Amino acid sequence: MAWSQVSAHRWERPGDGLENYFALIASLSAAACNGRRHYTIFTKLQLELDIPVTEVEASLKKAWTQLRYEQPQIATVHNGTTKVYEVPDETALQAWVTSTVITSAAANAEDLYATITPIAQATLYYLPASSQLVLRTPHETIDGIGVIRLLDRLLSILVSPPTENITFGDEPSRLAPTLREILGVAEQPTPEELERVMALYKPYMDYAPGIGPVSNLGNRPAGQSQHARLDIPTRTTEAIIQACKAKGITVTSAVHAAYIQTIKKHADPDHPSCHYVNTAQFNLRPYLPKHGAQYTASLGYTLFPVHLESPNSFDQTAQALNRFYRTTFANDPSKLPLVPHMTDILFAVTQSPEYQKGPVPRDAIPSSLGIIEKYMQRSYGTNRLIIRDFMLGVDVVMGMNMLLMSTFRDQLQLVYSFNDAYHEPEHIMQYLQGIVEVLTEELLAN
Repeated sequence: MAWSQVSAHRWERPGDGLENYFALIASLSAAACNGRRHYTIFTKLQLELDIPVTEVEASLKKAWTQLRYEQPQIATVHNGTTKVYEVPDETALQAWVTSTVITSAAANAEDLYATITPIAQATLYYLPASSQLVLRTPHETIDGIGVIRLLDRLLSILVSPPTENITFGDEPSRLAPTLREILGVAEQPTPEELERVMALYKPYMDYAPGIGPVSNLGNRPAGQSQHARLDIPTRTTEAIIQACKAKGITVTSAVHAAYIQTIKKHADPDHPSCHYVNTAQFNLRPYLPKHGAQYTASLGYTLFPVHLESPNSFDQTAQALNRFYRTTFANDPSKLPLVPHMTDILFAVTQSPEYQKGPVPRDAIPSSLGIIEKYMQRSYGTNRLIIRDFMLGVDVVMGMNMLLMSTFRDQLQLVYSFNDAYHEPEHIMQYLQGIVEVLTEELLAN
C-alpha cells in the first residue's frame, strides 16, 4: 500500500481502512446534502499579531506553500479508495494557493462557518476583521491532533520563514504512508487475528445504538452543523484536575463518565437501552515507531469500541473508562497490529446497505485532544504572534455527533458538534452544563 508514481507528476496509493471510512461517510453526506461533507474538521484560532495587516495575507500564502512542501499530504485528494497527489508546476501551485488560502470579509469565524462551502482539500481562512485564522480539513486527510501540530508548524513558519528557496518535485518522499505500512502489518489478518477483531466488535454489533438522547434524525432533512461550546473557568479546571489525580483517573475518563451520566438523564424513552455503546478515540502516535510519528498530516489515531453494561454510578463508570483508556494499547502491544484490520472491517461494514439504512447512534462520540500546549505553543516569535483562543469541532451532516474535550490556557473546554435539524441547540447546552454539574457534584462537592 505504498505510494507509487503513476505518471510524471502523479502519485497514488490505496487508502487505508480509516481513510476510506471517512471518505465514504463524507461522500454519502455530500450526495444526500448538497455537497456537504460530514466530519470535515473546523479549527479556529484567535490571534494577536505583531505583523502589519497589509503583509499578513502574503505571509500566510508563503507559509502555506512551505507547509505543503514539508507536509504534502495537505494537498492530496481522496478519489474513491485511492489517495492522489499531484506534483505542481508553478501555475498549478499558484492555483492551489489561491483556492486554499482565502482572506474572508466575514465579521468572525462563526459568520464564516454559516456561509462556507464544501472543500476537497485542506483550506486556510484569514479573517482580518476579527484577527482569526480558520483551518478546515477533510478528516480522511488528518485527525485532530494532526491539525493542531500542523497549525503549530504553520505559525512557526509564519513568524520565522526559512531562508532557502524550495523547488517542488522531491516532496512525494514525505507523503504519509498508511498505518499498515508503518507497522509492517500483512494485508489480510490471520484466523486468530480475525477472531480477536470480531470479538472486540461484537458488543458494538450486538447492542448499538445504546443509551442516547432524543434525536430527530431520520424525521427531518439535514440542517446546519453547529458547535456548542462551554469553557470551564481556570480555578474550577484546576480543581477538577487535582480531584481526578486524587482518584487516580484521567480528566478524559471523568468527562466521559459525566457525559454518560448526563445522557442517561436525557435518554430517549422510545429507544430504551441499558447498554452504553460507542467508540473511544486513541492517539496512536506515542506507540508508533519513530519514523511513523513524524507525519503530521495523517491519521495517527484510531477508533476503538467501548461497551459498558448498565453504567451506574459516576465513580464506577469513571474507573471502568480509566482502565479502558489507560490499558487498551499501553498494556497490550498486541492490539496495535490489529488496528489496520479493524479499520478495514469498519470500512467494509459501512459500505453495506444494511448499515447505511440502519439506526445511527443518538449520542456523541467523545474525543479528547488533551492539553493543546503539548502540540501548539501559546505564542511564537517572542510574542510576534499570540494565540488567545482555540477551538476545534467537526461538521455534522448525517447525525453522528462529536463531543470534543481539551484544555487550553488552563481552561477545560467542551465542544459538542451537532446538526440543528436533529438536536435543539438549547438541549445540547443542557448536556454540556449537565457534564459540568456532574463533575462538580462528584469531584468538588466535598
